[in-house]
Order: sequence, then C-alpha cells, then structure tokens
Amino acid sequence: MRHETTDPEADRSAFPLQQKVIEVLKKLSVKYNVKLIATNDVHFINAEDAEAHDRLICINTAKDIDDPNRLRYSKQEYVKTEEQMREIFSDIPEAIDNVALLVAKIEKYKLDHDPIMPEFDLPEGYTDKDEYLRFLTYEGAKVRWGELTKERAERIDFELDTIAQMGFPGYFLIVQDFLSAARKMGVSVGPGRGSAAGSAVAFCLRITDIDPIKYGLLFERFLNLDRISMPDIDIDFDEDGRDSVLRYVVNKYGHDKVAHIITFGSMAAKMAIRDVARVQKLPLPDADRLAKLVPERPGITLAEAYEEVPELAKERNSSNKLIAQTLKYAEVLEGSVRQPAFMHAGSSSEKIPLIITSLSARQRILTSMPLSLMEATSSPSDCLKWISWV
Repeated sequence: MRHETTDPEADRSAFPLQQKVIEVLKKLSVKYNVKLIATNDVHFINAEDAEAHDRLICINTAKDIDDPNRLRYSKQEYVKTEEQMREIFSDIPEAIDNVALLVAKIEKYKLDHDPIMPEFDLPEGYTDKDEYLRFLTYEGAKVRWGELTKERAERIDFELDTIAQMGFPGYFLIVQDFLSAARKMGVSVGPGRGSAAGSAVAFCLRITDIDPIKYGLLFERFLNLDRISMPDIDIDFDEDGRDSVLRYVVNKYGHDKVAHIITFGSMAAKMAIRDVARVQKLPLPDADRLAKLVPERPGITLAEAYEEVPELAKERNSSNKLIAQTLKYAEVLEGSVRQPAFMHAGSSSEKIPLIITSLSARQRILTSMPLSLMEATSSPSDCLKWISWV
C-alpha cells in the first residue's frame, strides 16, 4: 500500500516505510515467483471524511485534536477507484492486474444456511433427541403437576411436536442441562423471563418456573411454525455464580465452541456532539447547549433534530468556527462504532470450532459479528443466549 500525503496535519512517516517494504516485496516476488498484489488500507469511505475520521481517532484514544503526540493517520485511508490505484502504482501495474486474478479465484458461497445446532450427547439407551426430550418433559411434568390432565398432555404434545418440526430439541436439552448443573452447584437461577414463560415444556424441564397453563400464557408467542426464528430464553443467574455456569458450558462443549457475542456501542446524536466538542475543545457550556437542543427521543438523528429545532439547524452556520465544525463532524460520526463490548446477556455455542477473533479483558472469546448479523445468517446465536448479568 502507498499513502503519500503532503498534509502537515497528517501522518507523513508511514509513506517512506511503505516504500521500503514495497522494494523488499518486489525482490521477494521475483525470488520466489509470487505475484504482487496492490492493497489499500481503508478506514473510511470518502476522501472528504478524513477530518471526521481524525476526530474519531481522538475520541477513541481520549486525545485532543491539537495534541502533538496523538495518533495520526495519513488521511489517505479512503476507498480508491481503480484509476486512482493505477496512478498510485503506475510503476508496478501488474500489482493492480493481479488483483483481478485474485478475485477470480474466490469461490462463491452464501451465509444463509440451516441452523448449526450444538451437539448434545445423549445418555446410554437413547439415540434420538426428540425421544429423550419427550422423556425428560414427561418426567418433569410428574414433578410439576403430579396428575397429568388431558389438557396438560395435549399442550405438552403440541409443544414437543412444534419443537421437533423446528429442529430445536437440542436447544432445550442443552439449556435444561446447564440449568440443572447450575442448581447442583448452588447457583441461584431466576424464574425465566420473556416469551419462554409461555412454554409448558420449558416449565416441565425447570427452564422456567411459571406455569403457562395456570396463567393462560401462549406458547405461540415463543415458538411458531409460521414465524421460524431461534428460541430466546432469558434466564438470570446470581452474580457470584454466573462464571461457574459459563465454565461448565465451556468445559462440556469445548473452549473453541463457546463464545460471548460481541456488541458495538455506537454514537447517538447527543453523544456525537459531546464527543466531537470535547476533542475540539469547544467550551463545555456551548457543548451542553448544543446537545440539549437535540430532542429527548430514542433513536433521533441529527437530521431529524435539525428539522424539528430551527435553533439547532441555525448553529450549523454559526460564526463560531468550533460550533460549526462540531456539528459538521458530529453529523458524519453519528452512528459510528464508539467501542466494542461483549453482550452481557448472550453467548453463542456451535458444534463446529469458532474463529477466535477477539478476547475481552478477562480473556473471554468474542464473536466478530453482533447478534443481529448472527441471527441473519442463521447462526445459532441464541442457542445459549442465557446469561443475564444482574
């Protein structure tokens, strides 16, 4: 890659080093008969977003824009056209041509596939998950109700048939397994929350502690053949015991098959204004005034705020350069990822090894995709979505 810049405010130290690396790569290419590929480090889409990106770096590193020792980029890290890349690498045009050769070798694939459920090892004497789930459910029903009325039996059979048709017996077996282990370890387990409370099977398995038949709760709100989606059972563990439960799951299903789900904290309208104002050293009273002009409504954008609050829209053309710049860059950075974290109420479990992409401060494996994308690709992101941190 080559990021040459003459901007005095940008990092100009990278380009000479890049040139040295390219010369070495050219020699290695000849020596080992390996084709060169031109690359371009991309951190933002458009060239005009360089200044906003510069502010984002300051926000994420807790530095002011005028700090001489802060992290800087060359401001060339935007998506370039083929023509721009050919101009940058005009001395080695084959490096651009080889990109097409590389792309041609990429196999077509799709992320949309049937859920890959974690494996649950059946005890001796059982070869079918549906059969074992039915056995555990009816055994639990005897404990819960004693007498099994026709209404209760029909409800259980209906739910079991639905669970079998949707392919989720393993889900229920795994959840009841680690909940049973949690109770044996003395961990306090909550009664269950959300739509799962409408499941008689979950009640019989002690996944939940609410009798859905007694209280007239609907199973269809939890699982429905007309709306295929992964089950979502919200369960609370006490703070001291949750790590013990997680260790149990990791030890049983494999360290490389269980991971926390990553989540990305993004900048909302008010936060974008405050963050940009801070790195630009806009006086706090001015920053507060601008932020408070944004209506108090979840999900509101700056574009909507400008429409609703003329006073805020007027500030975009303020004679105060810092105010105008703050709003300008806040608009660009609004919605940007501020920091990653792990989802406190979720874990992902796969029967195939996960790609370890990141580790949290406590060395916990994180997925690289947030929950919404994992669900969209039919990955069983909710298969162990169970640890609620209370």
